[in-house]
Amino acid sequence: MVKITFYDEEKYLLTTSCSLMLPSIYGYMTGNTAPAVLNTLSCVISSTFWYYPIPGIRRNIDLLYQPLFAGYMLFLGNIYESNIMYQMIGNGFFVSGTFLYNKSCERYRNGDRFWYIYHGLFHISMTTAALCSYYSINQYKNNI
Repeated sequence: MVKITFYDEEKYLLTTSCSLMLPSIYGYMTGNTAPAVLNTLSCVISSTFWYYPIPGIRRNIDLLYQPLFAGYMLFLGNIYESNIMYQMIGNGFFVSGTFLYNKSCERYRNGDRFWYIYHGLFHISMTTAALCSYYSINQYKNNI
């Protein structure tokens, strides 16, 4: 099978997808086991795909799981956060992540070899959004 990348840029995307482990660790450390398990699964799915990015089942699972998980974390962050400023920050990272993802897809379709920069920033933006969600959950748990 032929890789979907142009010039072996998957090594950078593998690194940025591993950043999804940071919210997982934070989730485990703060007792948010269920979302942390799903977050770890997100990291494993993404890393497995970017290790050798070819069309097939690993890519399809990645494309199916990641939006569902992102929506779940967005829901948790908004349902548990009472401070509008923190909601705006977390949602801002989520919206920027979706923008960066769309931009990376657009650049990829146009044959721009630097599409992966947008995709790597997408990984980092969504990692930060997930950290904001965990923060919201912890603030809620500490105030009840």
